[in-house]
Parts: sequence; C-alpha cells; structure tokens
Amino acid sequence: MAQVIPIGQPVNEPERAAIAYLRDHLPADYRLIHNFELRSDDGQWFEIDIAVVAPHAVYLVDIKSTGGEIHVAGSRWHPEGRTPFASPLAKLRHHTRLLHGLFSNAANGPHAALRHVWVEAVVVLTAPDAKLRDPEGRDRDQTWPLSGCERQFMDAMRLPDRSPPP
Repeated sequence: MAQVIPIGQPVNEPERAAIAYLRDHLPADYRLIHNFELRSDDGQWFEIDIAVVAPHAVYLVDIKSTGGEIHVAGSRWHPEGRTPFASPLAKLRHHTRLLHGLFSNAANGPHAALRHVWVEAVVVLTAPDAKLRDPEGRDRDQTWPLSGCERQFMDAMRLPDRSPPP
C-alpha cells in the first residue's frame, strides 16, 4: 500500500477515488502527494491533483472524470456531448518542467542525483466508460484509465534512461 501525503483536500469524488485506488494498488515504496501547488518563476500558482513519487520517476497527475469518447484534435479535447477544452497535458507538461527545474536547482553536493529525476505528466481518466480517441498520438501514451493504471506507474521501462553518468 502506497503512503499518502495530503497537502490539501481533494476537490471532488473522482480525486478521492483516484487517491484511494492508487494507495491500494501501488507498492509501499511509492508516495502519493496530493492537492498541492507549484509556483512558476513569474509568480503564477498551479494546482497539482496528485504527484506519484516512484522509485524511478515522479509523475504529476491530473484527474479527469470526463466520460464517454474523448476525441483529441490538435491541442483540444472534444468529449461527446460537452464543450471542447484544452488538452490538460499541455499545461501539465509545463508543470513537469517547473518541478524538474526545482529539482535541478537543488541538485548540488549530496543531492546531485536530483538533476536526473524524470518527471512525467499523466492524465488519469476516472470514468469507467472513458475512451480517448487520439489518431495523432499526442496525448494517448500519457492518458490512462484509472483501472489498471498502477501497471504504468510501476513500469520503469516505458521511460527514457535517466541514470546519472558514472
């Protein structure tokens, strides 16, 4: 069972369900930090739903409860029966760069390995009927259904090699 580190409170039931699911399905050496904010260099604050701290990477996770088919066209998601919205991965990828920058800035002396921490953006879809249709493959590899997503979080082989040089 993963350790949960709450910073703030989940804002809705899908976030609570995702935290509970990940807690129960990830190993004990994983940490779930949820509902916290990152600040950019220009002073903007960004809310992060969940950070999954794995032995091999840190995943910044946005929880989406959108159900049904979601068609990806360019940088927009078009859910059936709802208004299109900007891909959540575009903003989340920016957040990963912010967090990696914080790690890199702290990477000196005994903490030099922080420079090599891989930070990955992931959207988790909590609706059981959610289906992402992404013909161009922009968001497909980083958008996972909640059920079974623990396998992706535990698969270090899906990420680039980030081991420090000898």
